[in-house]
Amino acid sequence: MAERPSRTLDGVIRKLDQFANAKQIIAAVAPDVARNARGLTIETFSNQADPWGGQWPPPQPSTLKQRKVAKTSQSALIDTGAMFASIRDSSTADSATVTVGEGLPDVRAPANQSGHGKVPRRAFLPVLENGDVDPPQSYIDRLLAPLNAAIRKVLNQ
Repeated sequence: MAERPSRTLDGVIRKLDQFANAKQIIAAVAPDVARNARGLTIETFSNQADPWGGQWPPPQPSTLKQRKVAKTSQSALIDTGAMFASIRDSSTADSATVTVGEGLPDVRAPANQSGHGKVPRRAFLPVLENGDVDPPQSYIDRLLAPLNAAIRKVLNQ
């Protein structure tokens, strides 16, 4: 009985040759990766939790006092819908991008705009305070799901 071609060396080489067009595979899945990243970003806002599962810190007492006087929300975010609406995904042939807040005014307190204030960090992307990217494995798995599916498809052809 003859071996299936995919199990012979020639079959493996043919499969690997398909990856010579890796740029085409990446270009094909980049929009899906970007949509997944947008979904993850929306989830962090909806859950008011960072990508690692930690809840966002509550507003400072001084902020709550100002909000009480202004009769606005006491939650970590004042939900006007503008930030949610600003979450966008885009892709190119070799990248997937999520942007948040583009075109929105800077609404931080004046002390924080000048850099003198301390705002509690409310991470919505897996970027540490030092700038390092440190996504949890579940985040990576969701981002790469379209690429993994495309690779499996090539290998199973």
